[in-house]
Amino acid sequence: MQVREAQIQQLTSDSQRDFIERLAAAVREIQPETVSDLDHDDLIECVSAGVDRALGHGLVMEDAIGTFVGWMFEFAPNFDQQPNIKMMLEYPGLTPEERLGLVAEAATEEDWTEAEEMYDAAAWGVNPSSGAGGG
Repeated sequence: MQVREAQIQQLTSDSQRDFIERLAAAVREIQPETVSDLDHDDLIECVSAGVDRALGHGLVMEDAIGTFVGWMFEFAPNFDQQPNIKMMLEYPGLTPEERLGLVAEAATEEDWTEAEEMYDAAAWGVNPSSGAGGG
């Protein structure tokens, strides 16, 4: 899946840094037990990697990216590779945000459990000094 130039420009480096800081603060507030072992810099690295992963799925709306990154911390950084979830994220004829909504509505408890069992820390794309999230 390609990210269009207009989508990349939508999140300029300054606004992207600000968004990543705000999202990291939200993750720290909403999921403190999940990120308690991460210092600020490691959390920022993981959130940044999560934003990149969300952008790779074509997501551009901040709330959708936030949901995606939240699921990375809650379930697994590679939750999007679970077969049923992956199928929903690639479902034809829907916008990326609609696909994310499909996951929210249609992914089963078994899908999420399998995603957790597939946990791969390398999917963060960074090497924080401590672990992050799920698994």
